[in-house]
Amino acid sequence: MSIARSIFTNLKGDRTIWAIVGILAIFSILAVYSIAGSIAYSGSGSFELHMFKHTFIMVLGLGVMYIASKVEYINYSILAPFLLGIAILLLVYTLGFGTEINDAQRWITVPGLGLTFQTSDFAKLALI
Repeated sequence: MSIARSIFTNLKGDRTIWAIVGILAIFSILAVYSIAGSIAYSGSGSFELHMFKHTFIMVLGLGVMYIASKVEYINYSILAPFLLGIAILLLVYTLGFGTEINDAQRWITVPGLGLTFQTSDFAKLALI
């Protein structure tokens, strides 16, 4: 318990948001744990693969969130035009070469990792 308390006291920013993110992360692990066996049984990889993939993405996201919280918000205005340009290029790429999932071509597959993401979500962040 002292490790969790130490982490919680050293976090900067709104602790309520950090607590909510932590609770949602725990619930997401429970949700993936409950469905991963069924997905593995259907032949879409092993149970451990799904748990590892979800945990990896979650830890990566928490790390990006932590790093983003350490950057002064004024610095994001410098990055905004560059990120908007990347978002436009990704949206055009998705229009022509996107991965079709559920009869919609709005995803990009990350080469080598097998992960997909929607470029519209990146565009939303770039616009903010």
